[in-house]
Amino acid sequence: ASDYIRQLCTASKTSLEHLFIVPGNHDVERGGDDRTKIIDRITDWKTDYYKSNDGAISSSDFEVLKSGQTSFHSFVSELLGTDRAKRYSAPHFSVQTEHFNVLHLDTTLTYGNGHDRDFIIGTQALLDALDECDPNMPTILLTHYSFDFLMMNERDQVETILNEYHVQLWIAGHEHENLIRWQREKFIECQS
Repeated sequence: ASDYIRQLCTASKTSLEHLFIVPGNHDVERGGDDRTKIIDRITDWKTDYYKSNDGAISSSDFEVLKSGQTSFHSFVSELLGTDRAKRYSAPHFSVQTEHFNVLHLDTTLTYGNGHDRDFIIGTQALLDALDECDPNMPTILLTHYSFDFLMMNERDQVETILNEYHVQLWIAGHEHENLIRWQREKFIECQS
């Protein structure tokens, strides 16, 4: 896959520096008892373990959630180099280009066995990543899953946060179809 993507970049005259990748459902090893238990706790709306308005997920929980992406991290390291691959250990992060911020949002954090919708991204981690962005440039949000895949409470908080930070565009890929829409008339979401 790395060689193929390099060939695509060469053919399209795109440098690897301008190649932006986020993990998708095929990049996550779904199993693992510890990961499954944490996903169950975080997504259980009947408890106070995670609340979208606070958005806090412990670093130890994030570490276990990201442990399902070992192969993906190896791939990114091979393709983009170890320095850039280190960024993927964070739940979300921003890359500044000459003209805009590209906010990499991992929407697969709570993807797993029995959990293929109603995701949690950790709104505090989203805020931390947005604080990395240059406020003088537009911000593009890059995800695998679209806004509709988030839990309802998470959607409400994310929408508020993205509006406060003036995020201009959300690009998502899981749907495998072209769709451009205004998301509640506040930001644009593209799926491809």
